[in-house]
Amino acid sequence: KKKKKKQKKKKMGITNPRKNLNEKQNNQLNELIIKLNQNKNLDERQRAFATEDCLVRYLRARDYNVEKAYKMLMGTLEWRKEYKPAQINPAELKQQALSGKCYVAYKDKKGRPFVVMTPRRENSEDHIANIKWTVYLVERAIKETEEGQEKINLLIDFEGYSRKNSPPMWVSKEILSYLANHYPERLGTAYFLSTPYIFSFFWSIIKHLLDPVTKSKVKFINGKKKDVAKQLMEAGVSINQIEDRFGGEAEQPDMNDYYEKECERYQAIQNKFLQRKAFHQRTSSNTSTVSLDDLD
Repeated sequence: KKKKKKQKKKKMGITNPRKNLNEKQNNQLNELIIKLNQNKNLDERQRAFATEDCLVRYLRARDYNVEKAYKMLMGTLEWRKEYKPAQINPAELKQQALSGKCYVAYKDKKGRPFVVMTPRRENSEDHIANIKWTVYLVERAIKETEEGQEKINLLIDFEGYSRKNSPPMWVSKEILSYLANHYPERLGTAYFLSTPYIFSFFWSIIKHLLDPVTKSKVKFINGKKKDVAKQLMEAGVSINQIEDRFGGEAEQPDMNDYYEKECERYQAIQNKFLQRKAFHQRTSSNTSTVSLDDLD
């Protein structure tokens, strides 16, 4: 039983959030915890989400301004309550999944998973579903971070990108808004590959929506395949994991297989949830709420 707990801790990327804080920052974290405890409108699921490592990310994102961090966190808690990102069912997003336009792949040497995006593979005008699939994969990538790690990487291949396959500006802005406001301090590096001229117009608009720290994490790679592979290998990705379209030795993932595994994983979580719920009902335990957010 102890071994199982240890494995879950490693997979969830749980860290000691106070380890690198100075005395002032520790006090600011304590202030934020007190403000949360004083808020009687939060439910158990929202309180469970607001772990110390989560609170530190929000403090860092707002330069340790407690009031600003609290306001940002409240926005996220409300969004998660309404949007329910941890409960998105991949079976309802089959068209998005099978396109191969977005999936979670390998990790770098720091244990940060890559979310690989290929805009030219856009196959749907259901923009709400497209946004939901992106959010689902961000949640999945976070779940796959290794112990001591809390960040993920983005790898966006813009080869073949055009007005025909580019999403409406509002979609891009909404995704950026979700990432910036509800996943602060989660980005490791964003690799933008083969950006065409048309992208310069798009970038000139969205870059103003990003803070300076986030913009500094964006790397443009517009050379040959070997240049892409070199950058990824420098980040610690093995050549036999990198897809051949990026200069590596791996084949493109089988998206049918990928989709089926995601559905199986989701169903396993559902079954575990129902088992826990039944157990709580049998034991008449009302001391805690069973949450899908806590299961993996």
